[in-house]
Amino acid sequence: MKITEQTTTRLVIQYQRRVMAWVLALFTILSLFFLLNTLYEGITALDRLRGWQWYGWITWLIFALAMLILGAIGWSNAGQGMTLIFDKQDETLRIRRPKVIRVDEQAYSIYAVSHMDIEGNDEFRVYGVFLVLRSGERIALATVPVYDEAHVRELSKQVLAFLRQKHDGQGNDDE
Repeated sequence: MKITEQTTTRLVIQYQRRVMAWVLALFTILSLFFLLNTLYEGITALDRLRGWQWYGWITWLIFALAMLILGAIGWSNAGQGMTLIFDKQDETLRIRRPKVIRVDEQAYSIYAVSHMDIEGNDEFRVYGVFLVLRSGERIALATVPVYDEAHVRELSKQVLAFLRQKHDGQGNDDE
C-alpha cells in the first residue's frame, strides 16, 4: 500500500500486488502454451481419435481454456489493485476494486470513516488492513506480509492525520 497522491483536500492510496501480477502473467502464458499445444496435438491426430479419446481431448481443451481465462482475470485484478480515494471537496471516500472483469466502486461519506485498523494473523503471518467506519462496520482492504507492518502502521497514521485536518470547503485549508 502506498500513497500515490496527497494534497490538502485529496489522499489517494493504491494497493497493487505486482509480484502476484507477474506470477499470474507467467501462469497465463504457460496456460496459453498448454492450450495451443493441446489444440495442435489434437488436430494433427484427428483421424486417429476414437470414442473416449475425443472426450479426453475436448476435456483437456476445456481445462486449458479455463486455466487461461482464470490466469488472465487474476493477472488483470492483481495488476489493477485497489484504490482508496479520500476527497474532502466532494466529502467522499471511494473504494475501487477489481471484481472479475469490471471495477467495483463503493462510496461513503468521508465523515463516516473513523480510522484504519491493522489486525495480525499469526497462523498465516500476515496483517489484515481494515477501514473502520463510525457505525462500527469494518471494510477489509488488504492483507500485507508481516515485514510491511511498520509501513502500514505509518500509513494508518497518515490517513488519520489527513482525516483530522480541517478543511473549509473553499479549497483553503486551516493548517
